[in-house]
Amino acid sequence: MPENWLFPGQREGRHLTERSAQKVFEKALVEADIRKQVSIHSLTHSFATHLLENRIDLRYIQELLEPQSVRTTERYTCE
Repeated sequence: MPENWLFPGQREGRHLTERSAQKVFEKALVEADIRKQVSIHSLTHSFATHLLENRIDLRYIQELLEPQSVRTTERYTCE
């Protein structure tokens, strides 16, 4: 377990919760006046797509995106 989180939570030694990340994302959409219907999952999709475009192995991407299945990860190759 990492001692320093990329996205630390309010409690020492804890990471940002999924719901807190969603709230930050939603607030950023409003502040940036982005009206397109997107979700925080869009970030995951973009991340995976950029890795694939940079020829990162699909199995490695799957490890990064766990607990998603290979079938879910492979979806990024078709979109």
